[in-house]
Amino acid sequence: VSLARALYSNADIYLLDDPLSAVDAHVGAHIFKHVIGSKGLLNGKTRILVTHGVSHLHKCDDIIIISQGEIVDHGLYNDLIQRSKILREFVHSVALSEKEQYQHEINDIERRQSISTPPTELVSNPLEITKNDVQQTELQPITVEIEEEKKKLIQKETVQTGSVKLRIFSIYIRACKSSMITLLTIFFCLTTFVTLCTNIWLSKWTDKSTKNDTSSSLSNSRIRDMNIYSALGLTQGFLAFVMHFVLKLAAYIAGRKLHWIILIGVLHSPMSFFDTTPVGRIINRFAKDIDSIDTALPNAFSQALTTLITVVATLIILIYGSWIAIFELIPLTILFAYVQRIYISSSRQLRRLDSVTRSSIYANFGETIHGLSSIRAYRVQQRFIDMSDKFMDRNQSCNFASSVANRWLGVRLEMISNLIILFTAITSVFLRDHLTAGTVGLMITYALQITNSLNLLVRTSSEIETNIVSVERINEYAELNPEAPWEIPAKKPSPHWPTNGSIQINELSMRYRENLQLVLKDVTVNVEDGEKIGIIGRTGSGKTSLCSALFRIIEPTTGTIIIDNIDIRFIGLHDLRSKITIIPQDAVIFAGTVRFNIDPLGNYSDAEIWNVLELVHIKERVILMENGLSYLLAEGGQNM
Repeated sequence: VSLARALYSNADIYLLDDPLSAVDAHVGAHIFKHVIGSKGLLNGKTRILVTHGVSHLHKCDDIIIISQGEIVDHGLYNDLIQRSKILREFVHSVALSEKEQYQHEINDIERRQSISTPPTELVSNPLEITKNDVQQTELQPITVEIEEEKKKLIQKETVQTGSVKLRIFSIYIRACKSSMITLLTIFFCLTTFVTLCTNIWLSKWTDKSTKNDTSSSLSNSRIRDMNIYSALGLTQGFLAFVMHFVLKLAAYIAGRKLHWIILIGVLHSPMSFFDTTPVGRIINRFAKDIDSIDTALPNAFSQALTTLITVVATLIILIYGSWIAIFELIPLTILFAYVQRIYISSSRQLRRLDSVTRSSIYANFGETIHGLSSIRAYRVQQRFIDMSDKFMDRNQSCNFASSVANRWLGVRLEMISNLIILFTAITSVFLRDHLTAGTVGLMITYALQITNSLNLLVRTSSEIETNIVSVERINEYAELNPEAPWEIPAKKPSPHWPTNGSIQINELSMRYRENLQLVLKDVTVNVEDGEKIGIIGRTGSGKTSLCSALFRIIEPTTGTIIIDNIDIRFIGLHDLRSKITIIPQDAVIFAGTVRFNIDPLGNYSDAEIWNVLELVHIKERVILMENGLSYLLAEGGQNM
């Protein structure tokens, strides 16, 4: 892919950092002839090929030999092979092994009954293979593979529609623990009751102060009323504090629980999930959605409870002042519910769209950072800036629509609040002979506050429903189809298993996904204990797939793998994988100390680690590092 990208760039100078090392030798010969060579697509361009291979050296216009970081010689192949001892020794050291490898591959091709091509011959140079029939033979399976990969791999992220199911609310409530919810309900009721008592007591106190009583008992009565009012106020504040504390504690418990279930869901997912899911999409769930559950959702619940107390107290006080208020509030409540339903349905969907479009931003950012060198090399910075702007604009359009919806809601809530104030004032005028001054003042005061209270109630309730979407999205990943169990107590092997290490693979067939062809077909192998086995095959022949089957990274379609008389299908994945060691093609360096990267579980002493480093010939390199085994490595080993 990188080579194709370079061709499309149509540059004058091409720096090729050993692009042929990752492909089969015959495919490499085809690429060199039709792309890099004198008759290839890059004919007339300056091509600097960095390579440790020698099969194409005689086709190069100039060969530069580097040793110990210095250029020691350069020239044509025929001249250098005569005078350069370094090149001569290098060519002779690889000639025999290269020749044997090519001969094995050619013999394998001749044995394939499905391919009718004449036998391939080696040219005069034993390292050169340019026969067209061999090239065509090798290109055929690649073309078939490309045709198979036309099927879509990465699927679009699903967007839920409609109201959030009650099951999602139930998941969050269960995550908060039932004891926390019970305490929260109790303190909410107590806080509401004390708030009502405080305001009603203030109304009664106001009525007493309007009477023309100059007796000495009035002073004592005022002191008593003030003490009671102060006690009610302190009690109200204490209960509100405890209520919010319980709410924050419940939210903390829920956040930890939900983070744990999504983490377990992702870690237990099969490799096919990571093959079909962009990293940015996963990061979005662990970043924005977890942040919403940790901060936005608890704050929304806190504001909603506070506002709900005020609204409930206002309605009770209005009804306490006059029962006629019931008939005034019923139609306004219906209108309020209608406006709220319209707003929440739109804001909820906008939040879902915001979450989905945010995934594209994360994915694009990660791809840009990962491919920064290629982006700068091909001078396509503006293209990626434009792409980033497009993803940002798409996300901001959802935020803009959300702001417009908020304004739409604000106008209608102001209208409902003004109607409540109007009806309260009219009721006070018509019932002036039956209402005290304190009661009227209390009714008008709360009616004036209802504007902000209703506005906040709708906004916070909608915030709860829009942020609960994060719970919905996290639950999607928590319910992913998992791998097999990590441990099966009933089938747990002996702690010393495997004692011998014999492997029997019987008629093993495997495919990576249901809609793809088999990558392993009826493979049968017997490996006795103590044997050293070499698996040889071209790129894409199934070598890595066989290793994946041993680790059950990909489950077999048919067939069995038996290690020391135990069928690995019936034991836990942890019991299996902890007993097998693999050195992958692409090594991974994690952010952490050298010791952590070698012994992440801390099972070995420093002496044992140093011994291992000496065996792999990097002990001297680690000694020169600051702090030795405690040297902090960056992600990917960038600072090694």
